[in-house]
Amino acid sequence: MDVAESLVNTPLLKEAYRINELNYNLGVMYIRAGKPDEALPLLVSAGALDRENIDLTMLIYRTARDVGSETEMLAALEKLVEIDNRLVRDKMPWVYRELGILYEGMGEDGKAERMYSLYIEAAPGDSAAVELKKSHKGKRQLH
Repeated sequence: MDVAESLVNTPLLKEAYRINELNYNLGVMYIRAGKPDEALPLLVSAGALDRENIDLTMLIYRTARDVGSETEMLAALEKLVEIDNRLVRDKMPWVYRELGILYEGMGEDGKAERMYSLYIEAAPGDSAAVELKKSHKGKRQLH
């Protein structure tokens, strides 16, 4: 990894490539080396400069999950919804469920319920959605 890091940090590469590309590539190298904790800040930095990149945002989420960084998990999931809510609703409704879980863990019950409702609307037949709906009987109605 030291050689790769040295190579990525050479002045020639820094002139030839944008910093977000270098941070992304170095982050991926750290992931491949089994060091997600070192990869995460580099990927987050790359993501800050490439805000519309869904694939990068997903990689940030997965890396944050591996590290156990709920703050970065939350930020990545919120960003996915912000970038393309239709894609999340149609292809990745699990994002709403995960946001609900994170919000609930933070004590933000109103936000959690909203995300759970969006999840149930987007994936009503999913077993987790059915269980979620059952567990909220007697509480405020989820869709």
